[in-house]
Amino acid sequence: MSDFQLSLLLPQVFLLVFGLLALAVGLWSASDGWLWHSLTPGLMAVAGLLLAMYGQIAIVLWLLPRFRPLPVTQLSGALTIDAAGAAFGLLACLGTLIVVVMSMDHLSGDTRNQGEYYFLLLFACGAVTIIALAADLLIVYLGIEFLGICSYALAGFSKSEDRTVEAALKYFLFGSTCSAAMLFGMSLLFGHAVGSEQSACKLIGHGVDDSLACGACHGRDGNRKTSSVFRTKSRPSRAIRSTALGSRFSISTSTRN
Repeated sequence: MSDFQLSLLLPQVFLLVFGLLALAVGLWSASDGWLWHSLTPGLMAVAGLLLAMYGQIAIVLWLLPRFRPLPVTQLSGALTIDAAGAAFGLLACLGTLIVVVMSMDHLSGDTRNQGEYYFLLLFACGAVTIIALAADLLIVYLGIEFLGICSYALAGFSKSEDRTVEAALKYFLFGSTCSAAMLFGMSLLFGHAVGSEQSACKLIGHGVDDSLACGACHGRDGNRKTSSVFRTKSRPSRAIRSTALGSRFSISTSTRN
């Protein structure tokens, strides 16, 4: 099923909304602000993560069984909603929740930058949940890049320390190089599979050999196109036959001598 259902993306919506709320509360809850004694950015982050975890569990237990046929896809097949993606998203939310709880005491004296910190954490967690559901190479790349941007900012969050600024700069340079290499590899996969939907990998589940499925590709019209792997399938067998004949001939001549 590929119809858009907002209920299947509730964890991402919760992380987005509460990340923005944490940023807003951090801006409006200065030491002399009217929100300081009632709400904190950390509280908003914890609430958003708990709701996102509840959404992941609700998707697996109650929402997915209602949708048939499976798998359930969203955004024109760019996302695949399944139990595995929800499990990885739940694990990401749990890890982020632990980080948020551990950071509350560390940021208790900094009342000016708490909103930005929790905002970056929740948006990074949302990027991980999107990557866990991605069924398209473009979505994978965008999710990793968005996660990288949040990580660069978190690495250099303490601007007053020279070590954090140096770490953020080195992280940015190293991440940019890795991003270029990853994009080059994805472009090769895109050209080989004639599409970023990873259609060649889908043949593995239909009884096709893994080595042949990696070389298979589907066109936009849905017709199967044979690649160089299928065209050169007979060449290794001829080479093996010639090698076998040569070895038999050498053995026979040695025995005669």
